[in-house]
Amino acid sequence: MKIDHTTVAVVTGAASGIGRALAARLVQEGASLAIADIKAAELDETAHGLMSMGGSSAKVTTHIVDVSDKGRVAEFAREVVEAHGRAHLLINNAGVGLFGMAEQL
Repeated sequence: MKIDHTTVAVVTGAASGIGRALAARLVQEGASLAIADIKAAELDETAHGLMSMGGSSAKVTTHIVDVSDKGRVAEFAREVVEAHGRAHLLINNAGVGLFGMAEQL
C-alpha cells in the first residue's frame, strides 16, 4: 500500500514505544492519523510531536480508548469516520500485558 497525503491511518497504543514510532513514520509519509491510547497526557505529547513533523498538512486526532472495552472501540470507530471520513490502515498496536506463570494465566 502506498502511503501519501490521502491516507488515513489509525494507530492504537500510540502514546509511546512502537505505537508512537509507527505513528511518526506514517505522518512522515504524509498520512493523516487517528491515534489512540489510555494515557491521555502521553497521547497529547505524541500528537504535538506528530503535528510538528507533518506540518500544516497533517491531520492528527487523539482518542482515549481502552481497547478491552468493546463498546468504546465501536465508538472510536465512529469517531474516526466522523473526523476523517474513512480509514485506510488500522494498526492494532495496543495490548494488555499479562505477567505470571503459565499455570496462573
